[in-house]
Amino acid sequence: MNPQSDKPTIYEDEINLYDLWKNIVKRKRSIFFIFIVSIIATGTISLIMPKIYRAEVGVRIQTKELISPKELSEIIGKFNQEKIRMIFPKYSDSIKEVKIIQIPASTDKFKLTVELSETVYFQDVFKTFIQYLNNIPLIKRVVEESREQLAKRLEEIDVVISKSQEDAERFQSMMVKEKLNPIGFNPVQFNRMVSDLEVEKIALKQSLKNLVGFEITSQPMISFSPVRPRPLLYMMLAGVISLLFGIFLALFLNYWESLKRQRG
Repeated sequence: MNPQSDKPTIYEDEINLYDLWKNIVKRKRSIFFIFIVSIIATGTISLIMPKIYRAEVGVRIQTKELISPKELSEIIGKFNQEKIRMIFPKYSDSIKEVKIIQIPASTDKFKLTVELSETVYFQDVFKTFIQYLNNIPLIKRVVEESREQLAKRLEEIDVVISKSQEDAERFQSMMVKEKLNPIGFNPVQFNRMVSDLEVEKIALKQSLKNLVGFEITSQPMISFSPVRPRPLLYMMLAGVISLLFGIFLALFLNYWESLKRQRG
């Protein structure tokens, strides 16, 4: 066997690759035209497309036994257009996307992300969503049970404070009349106990006043630049794709012309 028998094959491969390159160079104007038109068209379309902005806010579940963020996501499900219209009837035309984002290792906090075409609606959209959550029957029932527990505890504290004040007045009256031995009765400790109850009462009243299922815990973080469209990125992708398409088209036309010559 002649060891040089493979040389013609290598030579033919080199000639074929060179011919392909020559064909690409020959049609470089067409490839460049496709490239330029694609970039200009993509840039123009991107500029006239509506701008989409994104905002994010933190939400806390006040009553821990209420529901977990994961369970909430499962109950609400995917935010499709029908659900967005149901939850945000006033802003459904501006809302493009809504997401509940889990916070790792957190059982009572999550993030709500909304994409809108009008930044002025962000505050109202977040408030509307919190109102929707707090009006879910399951949430309302648990919150009402928590309210009843707080109200009951307040009544108990009122009874204890009232009785303690009566006892204090009676002790003081008996001490003045020397009918009570002050040993075993510490007015300072007694007053501290009543003061602690008063502090707890104030805290319970505040909790009862502010008790809801969900509350916003942070100011919305709104993007200053639109997240969509992204003209530069789209134009770069269009440029790469158009170059590949132009090269493929040039090779295909070369193949087609060769096929026609062979048939002719």
